[in-house]
Amino acid sequence: METVPQYPVDQSTVRPNLPEKYYLDHFHEFLEMIESLYTPVLEAEHRNLLNDFRSLSTDARCLYVRMLNRQGRIFDRGRFSYAEIGDIPATLKELEAKAFARSLVTRDFPAWLPVITRDRLLRLLSLQCSADRYRRSWPKSRLLSFALEALDPNHPSSHELMTRFVLQGRCEEISYLLFLYFGRREEGLSRFTLRDLGVVRTARFKRQFKPRFTDRETALSSWFYCRKLHQVQSLPQDELRHLAAEVPQWPTAVDSDADILRQQALYRLGEQAERYGDIDVAEHIYGHAEGWPSSERLARLAYARGERDNVAAMLSEMLDSPACEEELLFAQDYQARKYGRKRTALITDLLRSGPERGIDESYRDIPEEGVANWYRARGARVYYSENRLWRRLFGVIFWEMLFNRENAALHNDFEKRPRDLDNGTFYRRHEADIEQVLQSFDDVHGLHRRLLNTVAREYGKANSIFRWAPDILDMLRDCLFALPTRGLAEMMRRMAQDFRGNCSGYPDLLVIENSSARFVEVKAEGDQLRRNQLKQITALERAGIPVAVDRIKWSLDPDQSYVVVDLSLIHI
Repeated sequence: METVPQYPVDQSTVRPNLPEKYYLDHFHEFLEMIESLYTPVLEAEHRNLLNDFRSLSTDARCLYVRMLNRQGRIFDRGRFSYAEIGDIPATLKELEAKAFARSLVTRDFPAWLPVITRDRLLRLLSLQCSADRYRRSWPKSRLLSFALEALDPNHPSSHELMTRFVLQGRCEEISYLLFLYFGRREEGLSRFTLRDLGVVRTARFKRQFKPRFTDRETALSSWFYCRKLHQVQSLPQDELRHLAAEVPQWPTAVDSDADILRQQALYRLGEQAERYGDIDVAEHIYGHAEGWPSSERLARLAYARGERDNVAAMLSEMLDSPACEEELLFAQDYQARKYGRKRTALITDLLRSGPERGIDESYRDIPEEGVANWYRARGARVYYSENRLWRRLFGVIFWEMLFNRENAALHNDFEKRPRDLDNGTFYRRHEADIEQVLQSFDDVHGLHRRLLNTVAREYGKANSIFRWAPDILDMLRDCLFALPTRGLAEMMRRMAQDFRGNCSGYPDLLVIENSSARFVEVKAEGDQLRRNQLKQITALERAGIPVAVDRIKWSLDPDQSYVVVDLSLIHI
């Protein structure tokens, strides 16, 4: 008998067995956090939901959470089958009595039709429409479009089928609670399950969290714009126009979080209006936004309409008081090209000014590696720096303020990046301590020792600022000792003041030759510099840090090794 070899089991791949009602435990954990941190920002309907949930039987609680964690909000009653839940019909009646579920009504018809199967849709069409009005072979999307126009929600066949379905109730109330917990629109608690299965690592920075919102007005303001941002993702043209007409009545954003959501919602709504060709509507929407990128779209649309004087005034205002670096760069470039008789953009000028590097064609799919090897062949040390270097340096330098202090802006186990980095308040909250850290760049050896200690103490802790890697100490050491430390401090200050705007767009390579260093952005034929890359290159130059754009010219290296396979010798 053949002996089957026994290999050790990799414990990292073994998934734990979850308790039977694990999802209910997750929901109770979620509610405990809501009640301990967010009671002051709840309204009457949210408190009523919590009280009513407590009054449910265990089976009813389980079924409600099962619905919450499933995709969609309309469910076929006959497809509820859970071994741990007893009498499903009786349990549904209990949920309906407390408004956690309800039967479908006529107004639910447009949302219900896409949920039913193709066979059921065809059955309804056959009962209500003559066969010559549609084709059974149509794709479901076309059948749905026809059905929405042709079917009668009050027809007995529609009514009979709709009674087999149930709608999850109190969706707005539970969505608000999920928003308080996660800080964004979330459909359920699947992340808790992934955490318990070991698929998602939690941050493990601290166990005492502080509320995301401390007053109701601020919470409701952010929630309003969170819903608007979700609503504008894809709108039919008529609904878009209706929503655009409401924009002047939108409430003022109370804080920076709500304002970020407001600006995103307005910009995306304006983008959709442009795609539909509703330029007047788009300009109306952009006009209610403040700052870039809506300001850029307004200027470009106005220029296309021939409003040169108005655009000139808009550009002057941007130059005098730019909302951000991107807006300043746009205004400088657009003014020069449209009013200064300059034919090419700043991005084009920078790209054309870079030196050409002859790189073998074998690197066409990996141009950065080709340029890196070109430098290595000349004795240089090269790192693939791009955004990872700056994120690593920022994360390690400010680790204590970001994650370990009592006032670190983390609100649950799933958050790996402090909230104040996203809303732009990190520098303001920690200005004195940040400036003290930046002064330490004058003592590069002492700073290096601090980095060593932080990496040794915190290595491996999950966060969404940077990824730990075995070469992190080598990269940070060479960065500190080869680059101007005052320039590095200035770049760290920019990231602290506006992390969202300065966490990406950096050059591809860090090249170190003879104890001096420079950054290199690699561009192959046909590649273009992006606006955020121009912004970071400009910032590096202002900080006194050398940077260049290397252009690739593909060539054939006679010394390059190739492998030739004669397919004629392969027998199939």
